[in-house]
Amino acid sequence: MILQAQDIVKTYAAADAVSTTVLRGASLCVEPEEFVAIVGPSGAGKSTLLHVLASLDVYDRGSIQALVHGSSYDYSAMNEAAFARYRLDNIGFVYQFHHLLPEFTAIENVMMPALIKGVSQREARRRASALIERVGLIERTDHMPTELSGGEQQRIAIARAVMNSPALLFADEPTGNLDSVNAGLVRDLLRDLQREHNLTCIIATHSSEIAQSATRIIRMVDGRCV
Repeated sequence: MILQAQDIVKTYAAADAVSTTVLRGASLCVEPEEFVAIVGPSGAGKSTLLHVLASLDVYDRGSIQALVHGSSYDYSAMNEAAFARYRLDNIGFVYQFHHLLPEFTAIENVMMPALIKGVSQREARRRASALIERVGLIERTDHMPTELSGGEQQRIAIARAVMNSPALLFADEPTGNLDSVNAGLVRDLLRDLQREHNLTCIIATHSSEIAQSATRIIRMVDGRCV
């Protein structure tokens, strides 16, 4: 086991005091180096579960535990500083809308996680350049995000997500805004990187192609994994 969630409940309270319960006792267990696709209809709770598992959002009830590189993490016992370090060391996240920093070049975006971790500029640039070449965009190294296509931006975002060699890679609808050609490139890249880096990948997706390439499919219905 690398990640286990038990009976996760998550409720959002709106300004009008009407609350919406998105996760209603979701449970799952993920083994090291699995490629897991979380599928289900819109509103089933896929993205919320993904954000909770990646410690980007808090949950109301339940428990989440991770066992990474011999270290155990109990989410309920961690403060924000501990979560920040945990994410920096162990987690990569790819968003549907890539979220590249617009004022930085492609390579500077990829370098950012390593610089935050304290890696030298020279070493961070070396690693970032290698990753950009791996995702097939070495000629775009010094381009700004606005100079990249949507598919290119997402590939740079994937390079950024694996910059610190995470054990866990999460992706939230990574092909949701891409045409079929770029969606295929991103799908294949995620699968190849998972194998090359021995990553554990958990992907929320509507894409049948991504789901078919996964080693396991978890279906969500009404806030539960079924």
